[in-house]
Amino acid sequence: MSSPHTKTPQSQNDKMHNSISKLLMVAALPAALLSQSAIAAPYDSAPTIKVYYQDLNLANKRDQIKLARRINSAVKKVCNGNQARTLSDRNFARQCQTKAMKKAYRQMEQLVAHHKMQIKLANNRIFIVGN
Repeated sequence: MSSPHTKTPQSQNDKMHNSISKLLMVAALPAALLSQSAIAAPYDSAPTIKVYYQDLNLANKRDQIKLARRINSAVKKVCNGNQARTLSDRNFARQCQTKAMKKAYRQMEQLVAHHKMQIKLANNRIFIVGN
């Protein structure tokens, strides 16, 4: 018979997997912070909009959707999507939006992961950068 203090191999594996996962996420934190600071560098020629999220709980799906809407709105503004008159302007705006959206959603994915792990970051904004 096993005592209540004896752990099954499966639960030990689960705990070890969780510990390794947390360790990897913490190990990746400096790289994420460096990428955040690199993104936050001043942009001399590229238009930039800051999207704030300090009022959101990014572990919550509804708040993630709110942030995604803020990002989408900022991308349209920074890439002048509504002001494109010619076909070449529309193509340029679409390329700008695609590029800006990828960068912004990459930042958002990192933020959601940090919030799920209950890691608070000092930077409470996402930078949306146009061409």
